[in-house]
Amino acid sequence: MVEAEKRAIREAQAGSAHHTMKTWAKGKGYGWKDGESITQWLDRNFIPWPLNEDGEPLQFGGATEDCEHIDRISFTRGGFYFNSRHRDDLKKYRYGDRVKRPAPKYLDSGGVPIEEGDTVWIVPGEWCDKAPLYGFKAWDKCTVRYLKESNIGPRVCVAADDDMGFASPCQLTHQRPDSWERLEEDAKKTTQAYWECRGSYCSNCPAKEKGKSPGERYGADGCYEARSLDLIARAKKLAGVER
Repeated sequence: MVEAEKRAIREAQAGSAHHTMKTWAKGKGYGWKDGESITQWLDRNFIPWPLNEDGEPLQFGGATEDCEHIDRISFTRGGFYFNSRHRDDLKKYRYGDRVKRPAPKYLDSGGVPIEEGDTVWIVPGEWCDKAPLYGFKAWDKCTVRYLKESNIGPRVCVAADDDMGFASPCQLTHQRPDSWERLEEDAKKTTQAYWECRGSYCSNCPAKEKGKSPGERYGADGCYEARSLDLIARAKKLAGVER
């Protein structure tokens, strides 16, 4: 009896949706053939709009991997393309194809996209474009203020305390590599400073990785014990005992 009632409800809902769409379409001047389903009506009246890889509709003014600025979308019998068909780099898409976004221009030394507000560190050693970053030293922690294009390529405005400068994306990293000096420095920190969780509630732990708090990751009795185990694990990795 329950299944029959559920089926009756689903059929009623489907019938209601069909009636609502049919009434709306006729009110807008769209024809609706007898016995036509919603899907059949949509296929007959509307051209599939281009979607990106995430399923989001493309917008005029946006960009794709083959078009820097969408000014026009041209639809053909078999598909669509962007802007002029006389473009040397024209790419034609079939209906149903997902359109790829342009590759990010601002990638750090590890290939990670850089965005405004990101926390990054200055990479030590020879920088790829030999441009110095005055006011900063290796492994300084910075915040990305904004991104800009320049005559020498993409630049990233970073700030730390009262210092501000422009770096090439490859001069930055989102993940500071470990070192014996950093390990010694971190060993002197309190538990909250170590896990960078001062002012945060445990229920909203900022040190979680893959949904697990430090204590859960190490099977420890709290984050103080997890701090000691993490220091040991880092020392082993630096010494080449564990990877």
